[in-house]
Amino acid sequence: MSTQKIGSYDWCKETNGILSKKEKKKLVQQLVISQVTNHLSALSYRIGLTKHDLKKIDLYKIKFPESKAGKEALSYATDQCSQVLLNHCYRTFVFGELIAQVKGIHSIDHELLFVGSILHDLGLTNKDNENLCSCCFTMEGAKVAKSIAEKNSWNERRSVKLYTSISAHLNPKIDSKIYGNESFLLGSGALLDVLGTRHHTIPPLILKKVHDKYPRAQFKNDIIKTMSFPHQKDSRAGYLYRLGFSKFAKDNPLDRLYS
Repeated sequence: MSTQKIGSYDWCKETNGILSKKEKKKLVQQLVISQVTNHLSALSYRIGLTKHDLKKIDLYKIKFPESKAGKEALSYATDQCSQVLLNHCYRTFVFGELIAQVKGIHSIDHELLFVGSILHDLGLTNKDNENLCSCCFTMEGAKVAKSIAEKNSWNERRSVKLYTSISAHLNPKIDSKIYGNESFLLGSGALLDVLGTRHHTIPPLILKKVHDKYPRAQFKNDIIKTMSFPHQKDSRAGYLYRLGFSKFAKDNPLDRLYS
């Protein structure tokens, strides 16, 4: 089993979302690399080396898909998620799209990114869900999303890609060459919203507009609470929580600036 594929569809089927010792080390390495890369990127923006990237941002280019799968996913999420969590899912999609603009990523399945974003935290909606104690919570949203996709005649390759975009989003670092652009953007959008990673790449006025439409009030406390549920201790959620997830989330600058 390749540790490079942590969070993939096949990995979830093989492991039920439980990390091996080797994979735990890989996850720590990803976390360190992600933190260092983010600090270096922030420094680059601060001293003006990459300010020109901010000119690429256009919030009004982002369109929500009007497809049957998109509408069904949104209806399901609206029914299952609190408004606080639903707003996070909306922001995850918008932030993912904005990061694509910053990085010049044009090859994107926007419908897939939306469905994945809107359902990615479905497994956190019920703290009494016994699956939390036996598998990775990401698998619940991934399974629902894949079911919706298949119901709407997506082929197997695209349905699996959707599943992976959700199941991989807890990885601190997602290589788009391995997991695909949609997995990278969903994970990056969620990470930006939860920890503030890459927030310096988005102009403050754009961030304010996103938060005006999808407020983050109470989100910090809510996400910390859901991550403190009795997750399977060797799942990514359980392991990341033990590595200090709460501290990272509490230090998110977005909560200070936009709550």
